[in-house]
Parts: sequence; structure tokens; C-alpha cells
Amino acid sequence: PSLTSIGIDTFNRCTTLTEININSSLTSIPDGAFSWCQSLPQINIPSSVTSIGAGALSFCRSFTIIEIPTSVILIGYKAFEHCSLLTSITIPSSVTSIGDSAFNYCSSLTSITIPSSVTSIGNFAFSYCSKLTSITIPSSVASIGSQNFSSCSSLSKIIILSCNEKHIEYFQDQFLIYKNDASSDAYDTLLWFKPTANSLTIPSFIKIIGSYALCGCSSLTSITIPSSVT
Repeated sequence: PSLTSIGIDTFNRCTTLTEININSSLTSIPDGAFSWCQSLPQINIPSSVTSIGAGALSFCRSFTIIEIPTSVILIGYKAFEHCSLLTSITIPSSVTSIGDSAFNYCSSLTSITIPSSVTSIGNFAFSYCSKLTSITIPSSVASIGSQNFSSCSSLSKIIILSCNEKHIEYFQDQFLIYKNDASSDAYDTLLWFKPTANSLTIPSFIKIIGSYALCGCSSLTSITIPSSVT
């Protein structure tokens, strides 16, 4: 019979494993399944897999590229944490959720595409991705966790097409948050900005720029303010 499942931590800390062929009938990569397989240069995730579990591929420090098939719906907690050589990843349009710390400490990651299918991004999802330079969050995302871009030292541009999130925390002095209603505790429309960047274009969904909003942005040389700001 075809293999449809493997257990939690099945290959955890198989540090000298260099090659593995996953059965095309496997439906999920469970928690910790390949964690700490530090010598494994790549892994082919079959199109039968619908979820990548917590820490499933964490600390796989030889990965440079990951291809996630269009069958995957969920990327779990710490799924790719500490994949420190991972430079590129494309999240397919089937994925609806990116878990907490999913790409935490992927320190070689320079780009990532988030599809419009994603509705939630967990806490610390991209923190310590020190080579990540820009990211676009689509309007489908209704929930963004705290400190997603903490210590992303190369990040100079975040584009948020829209956001309905009501409880987003401050990102460790890296980004400013604008509320569209200064008398409310609800963050209905937001802008995140890195104070070391030299230019800023404020998107048209911003209505109000609050007191001290750009205080301390010592590198800022140009700014574009849309007519939506009142």
C-alpha cells in the first residue's frame, strides 16, 4: 500500500541524511518530521501534501530553495525556522495561513511572495530575516501578528494593500503605526515604516497622520502624501 503518513519527529536530528524521496501519497509533513536534518540539501514536497507542521523543516541549514506545491494550505508554527541558507521561497496561492515564526531566522532570505489566498500571518513570521529587502502584504490578510519584521535589518519597504486587523502590536521601534481614528484603540488602517529608509510613499488608505509620526526618521529625504490624508 502507498504510504500516506509518517509520525511526528520521524527523521528529527538525522544530521547526516543527504537524500530522501517522499512518497507521492503523503498527505502531510508532520511536526518536527525533518527538523535538524542539517545535511539535507533539498526536499521535494509532493503535490499530495496539504499541510507542513510545526517545526517540520526547521534547522535544515543546507536548504537554499524550497518549492511548496499548490496542494499546501497550511504552513505551521516554526515550519522553516532557522533555514539559514534559504534564499528564495514562493508561497503558492493555495496557502491560507502562515504560522507563528514560520520563517523566523531565515537569515539568507532575500525575497518572498505572499499570495492573495493568505488571510492570516502569525507572530514573528519573518523576524530576523536580515537580508529581506521588501515585502508586499495583500489585501486578503485580515490578521497580522506582532513583531513579524523584528530585526529585519535590510527591510526598507513594506507595502500593505489593505488591512482589517484590529490588534497589531508595535514592532520594536522599527515601524511606525498610523491610526485612522486617533480617538480609538482600533488600528483600522495602518502603515509600517522603517525609520532608516530615505523615502516614504504613504498609501491612499491612510486618512490621518498622528503627532510625532515621523519623529526620529533622520535618513528621510523625500515623502509623498496622498490626497486621502485630511
